[in-house]
Amino acid sequence: MKLFKQLVQFFKFSEIEKDIVDKEIGAENIRRVFYLSAVIIPASIIHILIFGLKLNSTSGIEHQWRLGIITAHLLIVIVLSSISAVAYIKTNKSDRKNNTVKVLIHFLFFLLPIIGGAIASIDQMVTNAITPFLVACLLAGLIFLIKPFYAILSFTLGYLVFLNLISLNQLDPDVLDSNRVNGITAAAIGLCLSIVFWQGNLTRLKQSRIIEDQNLKLKAGNAEKDKFFSIIGHDLKNSFNSILGFSNLITEDLKIKDLDRLEKHADILNASTISTYKLLENLLEWAKSQTGNMTFNPERFDLNSLINEKIEEYRIPAKAKEIELNFRKGEDIFIVADINMLKTIIRNLISNAIKYTRPGGFIEVQTFTNSSVLEISVTDNGIGLTDSIKDQLFKLSANATREGTANEKGTGLGLLLCKELVEKHGGKIWAESSDEKGSRFIFTIPLDE
Repeated sequence: MKLFKQLVQFFKFSEIEKDIVDKEIGAENIRRVFYLSAVIIPASIIHILIFGLKLNSTSGIEHQWRLGIITAHLLIVIVLSSISAVAYIKTNKSDRKNNTVKVLIHFLFFLLPIIGGAIASIDQMVTNAITPFLVACLLAGLIFLIKPFYAILSFTLGYLVFLNLISLNQLDPDVLDSNRVNGITAAAIGLCLSIVFWQGNLTRLKQSRIIEDQNLKLKAGNAEKDKFFSIIGHDLKNSFNSILGFSNLITEDLKIKDLDRLEKHADILNASTISTYKLLENLLEWAKSQTGNMTFNPERFDLNSLINEKIEEYRIPAKAKEIELNFRKGEDIFIVADINMLKTIIRNLISNAIKYTRPGGFIEVQTFTNSSVLEISVTDNGIGLTDSIKDQLFKLSANATREGTANEKGTGLGLLLCKELVEKHGGKIWAESSDEKGSRFIFTIPLDE
């Protein structure tokens, strides 16, 4: 049973292998047809000329032998020339599948051992050798990349034709038996070569495809990260320019003892410093997650206590914008998760909600358990998200952010970090929002069963 399963698996192909067979192996076979034609057609013409020189001066068995060889090689020239011409025409058209060429190549693969067997049968008139059949089997096995199933059919059919034709001209029973055995050996060698070269080339092309896909992903990822870090650097520079600028203004205010201006500039400096600190904090945590240096330490804790802690932490910033910040507390929930990561997620979502909610608005944090999954949502009645921004959320993109209601700047790094941390827990995060109609960010954490 195990052997049967392995045999079935040998003839099955994965999706990537099917795609390689359709696109790359087909093109490879077309190139090999051209190479084969470039060698075999001149060789066949030479055979025709050599055997044709004495054709009229011979008679009997030798005449029949020469005529048979000329006819066989003429057939080879016609077949190879026709298939090469069709392949050339088809490959220069927009039809990428080239089904006609595919059929013709399989036909040629089937035909080679048959033609070799026919020539070997003709040779039995004057010699005991079956060299043409051996050469044809070797060429078929070495040149073409054909699925093992078709290769088995081809060499089996070729040998059966060889077996029947060779007995027509070889009358010595001992030589006939020897040639039959040698014919089996030739067909077996051709089949083995065909399967080995098929598997080797398929593996090589598959590895090449995988490496190419990985390189494209790496290049795309590096390009996105380079772009994103340039944005981060720009925002950090602007933040520090703001801090330095207002520090200078405060120095001037102290010199002229303008307390009203001093208080105003000090508040702006404080807000700018807090914003810059949060940006640095998110950047450092995200960098840890990308380099694998962020340790995942799940522990059991009271979720409601953690949310209350974050609510109180942001009570003052919310009050400064006259925003009502509430936690709709349900039943006590104890979960197993990384407490620091969960704090970072909730902190970023509440901070974003405050940033994009107008004065006089509200923000509500809510928890909900559904079967084995915990849902935590942060809802606001702020400016919401446009469709273009919503499509870019949780991605390394320069356009996945907008200014807050008090002209606060954003980079989208907080949401990117949230996605990384939620996925470390095996959860998901998404947004439900419309432009000017508020937003609701929801993330899930699997509950410990």
